[in-house]
Amino acid sequence: MICHNPTLTDGTSKDSVNFATQIHSTHRGENLTNPYVLGTTNYQEVRFPGDLRDCATCHINNSYRIENVGAQAMVATTGQFLPQTGPIAAACQGCHDDKATAAHALGNTNSLGEACVVCHGMNADFAVDKVHARQ
Repeated sequence: MICHNPTLTDGTSKDSVNFATQIHSTHRGENLTNPYVLGTTNYQEVRFPGDLRDCATCHINNSYRIENVGAQAMVATTGQFLPQTGPIAAACQGCHDDKATAAHALGNTNSLGEACVVCHGMNADFAVDKVHARQ
């Protein structure tokens, strides 16, 4: 986390190397809409050896649930659509890297923070678990 912090971007591509963004983008690899490039490495060749919809493969104790995300710092996302993004949206956009998702995240973020939990929280209609199970 010292190196892969919310303010750090790759010197070449300007893509975020924030831990959550980098891990999600790298593992999504071949399924990304846009190339995730660090230095001279394009991670669109990477294949995840399991089901990407199963967050519990990597996350323990439901740590992927929005209610359990403790991060608050905005994430520098200069290589993507916006100069910075909230921590929840930045993690989500590591996999869902299209313009529509970025617009959705921007429309649900204001000076009070991210409103993701309203629709994507544990008991909401579009909870992360439910949405990933439908894909």
